[in-house]
Amino acid sequence: MGHGYHVIDADGHVFETFELWQRLRNDYMPATEGAAFGAVLNRAQDGWKRGPEVPTPFIWEAEGNTPVLNRSRPLGPDSGVARLTYAGEGRKPGTEAARDIFDGPGRLRDMDREGIDVMVIYPSTIASFCALESRAVESSIYHAYNRWISDHCQADAARLKYVGVVSLTDVEAGVAELRRAAEDPLMVGMYCQTHMGETQLDHPRFHPLWDAAQDLDLPVVVHHASAALPPYGLGMFEMNDCWFLQHASSNPFEQMRAIATMIGGGVFERFPKLQVAFLEAGCGWLPYWLDRLNEHHELMPFAVPQMTRSASEVFASGRCYISFEPDERMLPSVLRHVGDDKVVYASDYPHFDCDFPDSARKVVERSDIAGESKRKILSENAKRLYPRLA
Repeated sequence: MGHGYHVIDADGHVFETFELWQRLRNDYMPATEGAAFGAVLNRAQDGWKRGPEVPTPFIWEAEGNTPVLNRSRPLGPDSGVARLTYAGEGRKPGTEAARDIFDGPGRLRDMDREGIDVMVIYPSTIASFCALESRAVESSIYHAYNRWISDHCQADAARLKYVGVVSLTDVEAGVAELRRAAEDPLMVGMYCQTHMGETQLDHPRFHPLWDAAQDLDLPVVVHHASAALPPYGLGMFEMNDCWFLQHASSNPFEQMRAIATMIGGGVFERFPKLQVAFLEAGCGWLPYWLDRLNEHHELMPFAVPQMTRSASEVFASGRCYISFEPDERMLPSVLRHVGDDKVVYASDYPHFDCDFPDSARKVVERSDIAGESKRKILSENAKRLYPRLA
């Protein structure tokens, strides 16, 4: 579309708002869980009115002492500079989603502007409901969201697809929801946080989810939600309220951990047909990280008894994928070292830091990537990652 390539966006987004949560509660949730969710929203609305540092519905003081982290400290010596104010809601100005997240046709118009043929839609902050005390309410929210996003995709079912959200805290409920949602042909993958509390993705408690995803031929798409919200990213409580540090480090730190735990924990050996993507963290660090994991596998094999191959061999097996930034300078090197069949294009629409409306164009116009590689990373690899798109 427009750029001479069939472009598949492996990772676009919904940016959830109070209005969406209210719609889920009123139109998609049963009465009991909806009432409990409404109480959470009321507390959040009260916190919003008091002027929280981050404009978000997650005001968790009454839910297990899991706060929204502060983001207001600038780096450098204190020279009387005012504390920072978080500007906007994280949606990029000029996108249709910044005007109305419910507007499916508006999303399609933005896709036309950007030259995207198919978009796989992810949530933004919904995984933070893992902090709720009630597992039943948490699971009900995910069930409601999956039903709503399916309805949203009906604006053009050929171009809009979504990944389903399931519970990682109640794995039995998560498996049940995954199997239910998989009956919808618009659902093309399973959204997965990079960890859950102190439990890493190699833990046997998650095996039923990997088994179900493999059985359903659905990829597990690993995507950290937000640095400032639960489940918190690595080191977030040590960054002294600095959003610069939080935002720059959270996603790559988290994906490095996720890759290490899934490969080191033998997940790909135990589930030989499972496909996994590690998204929204750039890719320039990946060759270095695989080399380091290779070295540590040789140094301490006793610490990874389930790891029968090197990290590089596992990633090269054809079942691991990573996304990139459109103007990332290290992308050609990653394509050489890891393979141009392991990398997928992801717009990150409509987040404030996305390259809308130029992300696809930037990739197409790069002179340091061959045309065949562009075709793979813009389209073919996503079709292999998401078999339901083929």
